[in-house]
Formats: sequence, C-alpha cells, structure tokens
Amino acid sequence: MSDDSADNKNILKGIIFNVTMLILIFTVFYYLVAYRFEAGMKAFYHIPDKLIEINTLTLIRPSVPFTVVMLIVVAALFVYLVLILFILFLGDKFIFSRWTSNRLIGIKDLTYGMKFIVAIVVVAVILSSYSQAYTLGMNNASNETAFWTAEIDNSLYAVVDTYNNNFIVVPINIEEFTFKSEYRFINPEDENVQFKRIVLNEALHEE
Repeated sequence: MSDDSADNKNILKGIIFNVTMLILIFTVFYYLVAYRFEAGMKAFYHIPDKLIEINTLTLIRPSVPFTVVMLIVVAALFVYLVLILFILFLGDKFIFSRWTSNRLIGIKDLTYGMKFIVAIVVVAVILSSYSQAYTLGMNNASNETAFWTAEIDNSLYAVVDTYNNNFIVVPINIEEFTFKSEYRFINPEDENVQFKRIVLNEALHEE
C-alpha cells in the first residue's frame, strides 16, 4: 500500500513539474515574442530598442497576428514531419520487410517518433517566432492609419508609442502621408497640448 502511495506521489510530482516547466517556458517565450514585436514596431520609426517597455499592452498587441502565423507554421511543420514518418513506416513495412524479418520501425518506435516530432515542432516554433515577431511588428507599424495627433511648434506629430508614462511622437505630413524619424516625448497630461484622433487614407512612410 505504501509503495502504491509513493508511486502516486512521484507521478503527481512529475505532472506538477512538467506543467510548471511548460508554464515557465511559455511565459518566457511569450515575453520574448512581445519584445521582438515591439522592436519591429519601433524599428519602423527608427526608435531605439532601449525604449521598449513590456506591459499589458505590449503583451496583447502581437497576440492575434502572431497566433495566426504560428498556427500555420505549426500545422505545416507537423503535417510535413508526420508524413515523413508515415512514409518511412510504410517503406519499412512493405519494402524493407521483404528482405529481412527485422523491422526498422515498429509500433513502439512510432510513439518515440511522435515525441521527437513534437520536440522538433516546439524548437522550430521558438526559432521561427523570434524572427516572425519582429517582421509582424514592423508590418503592423507600416500599415497603421489611425493615430492620435498633436500640433506642437506649428508641426503635426503622431503618437506612435509610449515610454515611461510619456507619448513617443514623430512629425508627420498628412498630405503626403510621410513621417520623419525624429522622435520626441510628450507628456500626455500637458494642458498646452491638445490631442486629436485622425484616420489617414494611406499608411505613413518615411520621407
């Protein structure tokens, strides 16, 4: 009875450890994705990485486009690897078995093969997401058409991000749909600055 109890405790500890590790890996992974997404967005406006802040907004922002792309990548890679394993299994069963009674791939090997495939998919997703998140962030910034704007010193500025409770703004030309890579900070509580939301017909591009 005591042996069964000890085994159950070990199994429970193993499950808790695996779940904890998965949560830890996912958390670190998603923070990395959020950081790379923000880096891509800031790179479009030539804002340095040192101004990246990871908060609730930055964690939510890449979720939809990133999830869609990653689902496509995971599905394609998984199908590809399973297809290869299936072809090897059929080749072993109907071709290799004609020359020898020994099997290259058995049913038990398929179980290990699936675990191996899952491990490869996880590693591939992590590596792919590192670059994909950056590209998605830059594309997101390059396709943005709605901005909060403020007129300062006879120039129109668009809010493109935040840092340390301040707005990061860049000068824009709404007639030519251009911006200058000359960012500055604006205090959102400054009473001398009036903000207005605008929606452009085209996305901004650098002068």
